[in-house]
Amino acid sequence: DLLVPPESKTELLKRVSAATFKAVAKSPEISINFHKGSPKVDQDTAYLPETPSKITSEQLREYRGTLDSLALRERYHDKKIFASHVPQNAEARSVFEAIEQVRYEGLGARRMIGVAKNLTALISEDYRAKGYETITKKDNEQISDVISLLAREALFGVKIPKNAEPLMNLWRAKILPKIEKKLAKLNQSVHDQNEFSHITNDILRTLEFTIDDDTSS
Repeated sequence: DLLVPPESKTELLKRVSAATFKAVAKSPEISINFHKGSPKVDQDTAYLPETPSKITSEQLREYRGTLDSLALRERYHDKKIFASHVPQNAEARSVFEAIEQVRYEGLGARRMIGVAKNLTALISEDYRAKGYETITKKDNEQISDVISLLAREALFGVKIPKNAEPLMNLWRAKILPKIEKKLAKLNQSVHDQNEFSHITNDILRTLEFTIDDDTSS
């Protein structure tokens, strides 16, 4: 008999990651490719980030969170509906994309506790890297994350990560009263991306973002 070499930890992680991605995305036929670029899905192939050779348990959660987010986008996100509503203005587009990401990630996290933990680890690391734990001043570049956190809280009951609390202390009182009722409407339409997108653009208008006329129909 031929001796089969033992599977390396890297190969095992790739095999498990590929199988998990297909299950979370509900796409058993999708091809999986590991590469050094950004994670993406192109037609029938998912391009996933290379698995690190050495990885801590926390880094593994963050890695899985990256894969889970992409898989949930593939499962719950309709590109055509997105394209028909997304604003062309860069600032408005950034917030629109962030709220849509809350929708499709939240739908998966609600059903799968492991996915929820992975996404929490990924988000927490992002906020740590941005220095939100020690932040003392408002900056308009923070608005996308602020609204994303408010949406996660309102739509799916996700607690604000501890390292983002200083950020929310700066912004919550200014933004939440303006959009609280609209966030409640969003909560009722998480399974209807078209309606969800309409309400998202309404939120952006309330916050005085520029929305193109062709997205308001």
